[in-house]
Amino acid sequence: MRLKLQEVPYRSSEQILADKAAIKEEIVNLLTDPQIDLSTLSRPHFTDLLSKQLLANGWRPAIFSPTEYQLAKIEFVKDRVGLEVGFRHTSLIGPDLLKFQIASPYGLNKIDLALYIVTTKNFQKYIKTTYKHNWSGAMNFEKVDRYLRHFTNGIQVPVHVFVLDVI
Repeated sequence: MRLKLQEVPYRSSEQILADKAAIKEEIVNLLTDPQIDLSTLSRPHFTDLLSKQLLANGWRPAIFSPTEYQLAKIEFVKDRVGLEVGFRHTSLIGPDLLKFQIASPYGLNKIDLALYIVTTKNFQKYIKTTYKHNWSGAMNFEKVDRYLRHFTNGIQVPVHVFVLDVI
């Protein structure tokens, strides 16, 4: 088995990401790296692995001044692109996606595009049954997709979802 990557655009995110080809290539290369060992992909380990690589590639944690809305703090920002690794508990889907809206031109004007990395239910089941890593309760693409489709009026920032699965 190996990782498979799918991209799902919301609000014409693919058009903005086309203008940021280097960022897209960077994320795709990171997520499809053949060196990634599926047997080690617990949620904390995978998050740590991605975080280290993002920092090494010039992504920085979002820093907002004390007067700005602290709940809008995005995990990583680079070239007005915000990025969240969505491996946390599924109950955090609202705050994860709404912080993109708050940080966008509709709020704090810090980002023009949001990138969200999630896995599928199939990925989580495979990792759990094959390698005994517990992904129960983790965010999954199926829920993110449902959420974004239901809240198109509330989340107006373009969101580009990178979906990891196994093949």
